[in-house]
Parts: sequence; structure tokens; C-alpha cells
Amino acid sequence: MVSGQKEVLNTEILKARVTKLEYGNGSEGGKFISISAEDIRRVYIEETGSEPPQTITVYKSDDFKNGRKDSGFDGTVIHFYDSSQGINQSYTIPRGTENTESHGGGDLISPDWVYNALGIFTGKVSDQFEDAKAFDKWVDKEINTFVKKESKGENVPSLRKIGMGHSLGGNHIQMMYLHGVKFDNVYAMNDAAPTVYQLAGTDSDFLDYIRDVFRIDIQKVEDLYALDPKKLQSFAEFYYKSKGANIHHITSKEDILYPLHLIR
Repeated sequence: MVSGQKEVLNTEILKARVTKLEYGNGSEGGKFISISAEDIRRVYIEETGSEPPQTITVYKSDDFKNGRKDSGFDGTVIHFYDSSQGINQSYTIPRGTENTESHGGGDLISPDWVYNALGIFTGKVSDQFEDAKAFDKWVDKEINTFVKKESKGENVPSLRKIGMGHSLGGNHIQMMYLHGVKFDNVYAMNDAAPTVYQLAGTDSDFLDYIRDVFRIDIQKVEDLYALDPKKLQSFAEFYYKSKGANIHHITSKEDILYPLHLIR
């Protein structure tokens, strides 16, 4: 996906601060307050000293109904639009691991921890990843409808898509990109990196290639556990090298998830 637009969130600190907003703010009583256009505008002005693009629209996963059981996935897509400046740009931000789910009042154990174990490290589930893709696809349609209406026939640049995520959100955004979501760039911040088992459990072509190269009859992801993990890792890095060319890692040693970058 190619676009001549410069990124609106054009520094690491801007990307990091906006991504952090995805975790919400607390208010009196501990009620969860999700990211807003006002929050984004404030952070942008604080970091750049100038006004952001004219229109900021925030699409939230809570507004997306796909008829499936709640996987625990949460996320936001931010759309910047300014026809006079030729800006038509979206930022997809899956939320990272939360300790609890308190959106409806009350605190429940977050399903994110289960997904970290069964989805990332063993490849046995992929429901959050599938919901992340479905949400992003839905938002693309909403944005295209909005732009078509606002442009009124004027020539507007095609949508430039950027993906950002921290922790589990960094995992989701990389998985989406490796599975064909057309982001111009992806920024993973202290991410829970995709594993060979996770990729094999969601990419049938990759699993078939493993069968051919290793000359082994693999019926399910668990069969991969018997293979040398270092050889599998090297093989996966080779297989996905070109597909992951536009993934950029932003690492902060102060982050509690810093050690996870070592297993990327």
C-alpha cells in the first residue's frame, strides 16, 4: 500500500502517547473512560505545538457488533481527515493486555491473559486476532463512506493505514499485517511478539510449508512442539521476512514487558 501522505503521528513519542490513550482514563469511582478525539487533539498540540488535521474521528470496538461471542478484544481506529491538506489517514490501535475488564462496572478477570497463553505461546486459539481483523475491515468501510460523503466529488488521496500496538496489541497488529491487512507501516511497542506456533495456527500456507520442508506429517499445531524451536524460529523468520518489512519495533526498557522483546 503506497501513499504520499506523511504520517500525522510522525514521532515515536507521539505514537507512544496516543497508543497509551487506548488504555483509557480513570475517573471518580474508577469508571473506564475510553480514548476520545479531544484526548488525541490535546496530546498532538502538546507534542507539536500546532493543530492536528481538521477532523478526528474515533471508531471503537465496542460499537462493532459481529454476532460472535466476546473474545475480550478491544481496540480503536483513529481517522484523521483534512481535504485542504490532502490528509486521509487511519491508525489502528488494538489494546494491550489488561488485568481486569471493567467496562460495564465491576472488575472481572481479563481474558487477555488466557489469550496470551493459549493464543500467542501455544497457537491454540485465535479469536481475538480474528475479531481485530473483522473490526479493522468494518472501520475501513465506515471511513470510505465518510470520505465519499465529505469529499463531494473532490479528489482526495486514498486512505493511508498505519497500525500501532503495545503488549498484546503489538501482537495483534503484527499478526494482522502478516496476514494481509494492508498497513503502510506497523509500529509495535514492547510487543508480545508473534510465535511460530501462533503463526502456524492461523496461516495454513505456512503450516503446509513447514510440512514440506521438515518432511513431517503435522495434523495440528501441537505436533510442532516436538520440533527444534530454534530451527522453527529461523524458518519462520525466513518465510515472513519480506511480509514483515514494514514492521518497526519501539522498545522502552522501563516498560514491564521489556523482557518479552527478547523472544521476538
